[in-house]
Amino acid sequence: MVGPVAPSTMKSYDHLPDGASINPAEFNTRPERMRCFVIKSYAADDVHKSIKYGVWASTEHGNKRLDEAFRSTQGDPKFPVYLFFSVNGSGFFCGMAQMMSPVDYSKKFGAWAQSEKWSGQFKVKWIFIKVACHPHVAPYSQRSASQCWDGCCAEHPQSGAAARALALQPG
Repeated sequence: MVGPVAPSTMKSYDHLPDGASINPAEFNTRPERMRCFVIKSYAADDVHKSIKYGVWASTEHGNKRLDEAFRSTQGDPKFPVYLFFSVNGSGFFCGMAQMMSPVDYSKKFGAWAQSEKWSGQFKVKWIFIKVACHPHVAPYSQRSASQCWDGCCAEHPQSGAAARALALQPG
């Protein structure tokens, strides 16, 4: 499926990795330090593949920004890098994942909708798979998430508020 994601398309959890804990009842949205980024996908199918395989790839510029953020935290779980996912044109966030590894520029996941555009990949751990309107979880006070580009950084405390809003969204 290419194009906007309808809220009903993100309700299936058929392909979650074994032992995955999705939509936890309790979640720390106020870590000492966290980095958050908006991830924009061209296709809902790519988000589903990320959920299934636990990987993601961004644009060259996005990969560099995300890699720098992850490496600045040295992978310390006390300083997570969270990714708010949205499909272009949807007007919704469809979930949040934690970046679990630096970008491996030598790997390429060949199953994305536009595979030739994406090089490198990194591991992600999905935390929330929920649909929430952008205005309710916009990580910026100046603009909505609909106006954000892929790899756009959301600063603290707006990112904490966005994580709380997504955590509280019925799933």
